[in-house]
Amino acid sequence: MEPSKICSSTRTEAQMISEGIGSGLYFQNGPNPLTDAVPVPSDESTIQQTLWGQGKCVPRLGHQYQYNVRKDMYCEELAPLHLMYDRGHLVAFAWFFVSDIQSPVFEKIPQTMYSRMFQTVPDCLYTMGQVTSLHIFLTDQYNEITCSAK
Repeated sequence: MEPSKICSSTRTEAQMISEGIGSGLYFQNGPNPLTDAVPVPSDESTIQQTLWGQGKCVPRLGHQYQYNVRKDMYCEELAPLHLMYDRGHLVAFAWFFVSDIQSPVFEKIPQTMYSRMFQTVPDCLYTMGQVTSLHIFLTDQYNEITCSAK
């Protein structure tokens, strides 16, 4: 559901059951949840009309996309979110943290992996310290994610 409608919706219980609770993925890129909500394309073919830039494909994670990345950016501008597509569909996303989180559900990203994920690696990433990620899969077929086109 579009973020602007979450608290103002007057859907009935029947509509909630038939339409479901959520209809898309959004992330907030600024202080205002209504005006700073950025929709995430569920179909990879529509992502070219957005600020999501194609990274590289990582086996078992799919085709990576990062938001508005450039080599000379400040890391404060870097969205802590990567999108992952397989065969044209959004199958996962990952949150990135500049922190050394000790947990089996988090993955520590070594600096040697940056060039395997990003087409253009922001220089500032190499000065940030330990980066840790948390992947959220939107499919129960996550073991079948490939780097094939469609």
